[in-house]
Amino acid sequence: MRNPKTFTLIQDFKNTLKINIKNQQPELKINAFVFGLYVILTLIMVWLPLSIDLRKTYIGQGEVVWWSNLFWWAEYTISHLMNPFHNSLVFYPIGMDTLDSILPIFLFVPITYIFGSVLSYNIYVLSSFFLAGYGMFILSKYIYKDIYASFIVGLIFAFFPFHFGASISHVHSFSIMWIPFFVYYLLKMYDSPTKTNIFLASLFFAMNALTSWTIAVMLSIFCIIYAIYYRNKTFSKNFFSKLLMFIVLSVCLMFPALLLIVKNVADNENMVLPLVSFLTFSADIVGFVLPSPFNPILGDFSNQFYSTFTGNYTENVVSIGYSVLILAFIGIYNYKQEKFNRFALLSFISFLIISLGPALHINGNIRFTEHELTIMLPGILTYFIPVFNMIRVPSRYHIMTMFSISLICGYGLQYIFEKLAKSNKNKIIACCLISCLILFEFSAVIPTQEVKQTPDFYYSITKTNNDPIIEIPVIRSPLESPYGAIMMYYYEYQKIHGKPIMGGYFNRVNVIYESFMEQDPNLQPLFNGPDEEALKNTIFDPTYLTSNYNVSYIVIHKSFLSEVEVNSFVSYLGDDYSIDNSVKSDKLIIYNLNNNSTKKKL
Repeated sequence: MRNPKTFTLIQDFKNTLKINIKNQQPELKINAFVFGLYVILTLIMVWLPLSIDLRKTYIGQGEVVWWSNLFWWAEYTISHLMNPFHNSLVFYPIGMDTLDSILPIFLFVPITYIFGSVLSYNIYVLSSFFLAGYGMFILSKYIYKDIYASFIVGLIFAFFPFHFGASISHVHSFSIMWIPFFVYYLLKMYDSPTKTNIFLASLFFAMNALTSWTIAVMLSIFCIIYAIYYRNKTFSKNFFSKLLMFIVLSVCLMFPALLLIVKNVADNENMVLPLVSFLTFSADIVGFVLPSPFNPILGDFSNQFYSTFTGNYTENVVSIGYSVLILAFIGIYNYKQEKFNRFALLSFISFLIISLGPALHINGNIRFTEHELTIMLPGILTYFIPVFNMIRVPSRYHIMTMFSISLICGYGLQYIFEKLAKSNKNKIIACCLISCLILFEFSAVIPTQEVKQTPDFYYSITKTNNDPIIEIPVIRSPLESPYGAIMMYYYEYQKIHGKPIMGGYFNRVNVIYESFMEQDPNLQPLFNGPDEEALKNTIFDPTYLTSNYNVSYIVIHKSFLSEVEVNSFVSYLGDDYSIDNSVKSDKLIIYNLNNNSTKKKL
């Protein structure tokens, strides 16, 4: 028989659940509608101007192939039961630890498995826009209790120009979608430190960290500013233990990846780049007040200035937007006594200063007057603080600059909508007009890149053993032109043949790998090219490579070398090779080290 008390408890729980669901239905409908709007606006703002086949063309250029290869590799490790924290398919035989963007590449494994790495990567790019907008909407609604203001704040954070610029090639910079979700639960944790809020704040902090350590560092700074600003709450007897619980839980959730970071920082001095890198990749103060250089109408005007800026074009786009500046001014002026608004202003100023880097840049100049005066800034301190100095591009702090000013804009929008009285019609019209103005300012056309055509040779070896390949020229550092760019080909080909390759594309490992290759007298000529002494006095021995490194093929890419360099390699390696001219832009000379075949054309 049923226990009457148990039955009553179950019935009470069911009734309570029904009431809660019924009460939340209007809010759930609004959230679903707004989420759908952000998805549609993402397609209009990002995909429509490109009108590309997302299965065959990348959103972005250059490093998109490297990231797409990581999406492929994550699926490959799962299907082949390999170590997910160490990529043994590049920089063979050393390999490379999985340090950045661990969450997205493994989160998208099902999509990669079904649709392939190109479409999977493109969907991820698009998701960074609509999820960022929706997350900011949820956070703003919690702060302002105004769905119209919250919707526009979401637009600002989803589509600000730096996001478009970073989307050209930098996953760790454009993956901003989890930031507002973390801050939402951080605020809820401070307001109501329940176990649920503490856990969700920890979870979303860990998700941000496992997506981008760059963003994790920024959020750590944000938390420090917030904790100090609300110090009475932070250090209160009842709350401080809850804060420690949040910190410990966050560390636990990201512990395996955090351990890898600590290990690499301890073992690899190249994890921190020279101070000149910080100086080069700092934001230019003029950029904050210029229109977006990606804007199809205003971009030509801005590019006159951006062409003089130092650093990486994809990440020095720090345009704030005139409509955003106006809304922020309205918010600051009319809500200057609002405590959270003052915190947002403090956060905005702090991140803006840090994004300027070690020295002031004005229109591309860092030296002023006839005495070549350099104006040093507080941002230089980040170079000397452990962990913070791993962010080699100070302009990336602009992410949090825009996040903070978006929150200030929310107060400006709240003021505007309050002045429109209770008329929903007027609010909707105002919301549409302001949204259109912001979207016009932020509109952009992201460059694209078609998937490279793969030579027949790589298809022919898909079912052979998993022995590594040496591609010549060997991939070098991204900063070493032109060898960094060949990654776009080799990493695309690897997704077909699935074999380890010598060389790789990661600044912090390239220096170590170069030393490894140059210390081996049999690998050094293949890495740097045979010099006259090697051609005269050294006899190439393929058995050394097969017995010591299990190398199966050496592939010379004629299109990436001069005729002199090609002839030099052929003279060194011998004339027992085959040729693959199936792709005109990348003709191959192939040495099969396991089978000395006669010359033949594939």
